[in-house]
Amino acid sequence: WHFKWGILTFKFSYPAFLYGIAMAIVLIAMLFVFSVLNAVLTPSKLIYVFSPIAPRLSVLVTISFTLVTSFTDRLKRILRLQKTRNVDVVNGSLKTRTQKTLHIFEILLQDALSSAMETANLMDARGFGAAKRTHYRSYHWQFSDLLFITIATVMLVATIGVRILSMGTSRSV
Repeated sequence: WHFKWGILTFKFSYPAFLYGIAMAIVLIAMLFVFSVLNAVLTPSKLIYVFSPIAPRLSVLVTISFTLVTSFTDRLKRILRLQKTRNVDVVNGSLKTRTQKTLHIFEILLQDALSSAMETANLMDARGFGAAKRTHYRSYHWQFSDLLFITIATVMLVATIGVRILSMGTSRSV
């Protein structure tokens, strides 16, 4: 197959096309899993689960999970503020839109770095890592937790079994 876009010509085969679709599905599935994980596991639950094992890693993972939603909220806020200054990133030539967008991302980056410094100072002021952490809430196992782990284990065993039996694989690639 040939795909022409301007002066560029792309050549790809049918297996390469199928592989690309498979990788896109994997990427979408990963994004879906992390969005569900982000909705189910609140930061306090995540810290509660992982802090006895690795306290610094639990804080790092928690901050990473909340980073994307924090960035999108900040970007929306900055875009609203820039609209009050008549800065429009939708209209105009490509050069002006790019300059205005880069300026907005510069503001976003400065805001994120200042917020990160403030978080680091607050963690230092509260003595993070100095002693064993205490928890405000205590979580207990419920029937729904057991049910979920059982279903997930069955799905994992079924997936491994299908993979061992070589179902769904192709030797043509």
